[in-house]
Amino acid sequence: MKRTLLTAMLLISSLFLSSFALATAQLKVYQVTNVKQGDSLNMRAWPSIKSRVVVALPHNAKWVASNRSPVKKGTANWQQIHWNGESGWVNTKYLKYDAASTYKARQRRNHRVNQQGHSSRNVTRTAPARRVARTVASKPASKQVFMECGGAAPFWNISMNFTGKSLKVDLRDGKKFTSPLYYRKWLKKSNKMVVNGGRGRNGVRATLTKTNACTDGITNIKYPFSISATVAGNKKVSGCCRSVQH
Repeated sequence: MKRTLLTAMLLISSLFLSSFALATAQLKVYQVTNVKQGDSLNMRAWPSIKSRVVVALPHNAKWVASNRSPVKKGTANWQQIHWNGESGWVNTKYLKYDAASTYKARQRRNHRVNQQGHSSRNVTRTAPARRVARTVASKPASKQVFMECGGAAPFWNISMNFTGKSLKVDLRDGKKFTSPLYYRKWLKKSNKMVVNGGRGRNGVRATLTKTNACTDGITNIKYPFSISATVAGNKKVSGCCRSVQH
């Protein structure tokens, strides 16, 4: 009986350690290759040349990150990537593995995970909430104002349409939904904004903090807002946000 229990415990431990090692190894960083100078590489919303273009990557783009395995569609292999705050798909023949950047990215991510519990207590107030609120409110009404938020490991995205009062969520695990945004308010004498939308399985409860120093844990890019949210009932996510107009 004791021998059987010991064997089971060793098996569970080995599986746990293997899973942890695999999760750490999944994050890889690439460079764009095989693209002529002056040309660009289209990042698409889905693994298809018929899909809409999310953003065009420069011919020499670096810090192109991914934690997913390639997907074969027809004769091409597609990789889901994250670059400069955007997520999408590119053909793998235009990606070159960057071992040095991958090592740095994993180190940064591990450091961020270790420090995540302390970050909320060390936020530096960089701009009064009222001033930021007035800046957003003063933007032309003819354009849609969005707060684009996301994070890595795995990649997820929340697009908050402040003008149209809607939330578009993609958790990258198959869960996608759009919900009404019914509450948005800056907390008094604070650099924090609360955003709520949807209900139940399609609900989002988020707190955004104006820091001008949020990083994705992969690159050195600094985003103006950090976010902590509960999505789809009980899934907790954290990452960075930026305000854009469409």
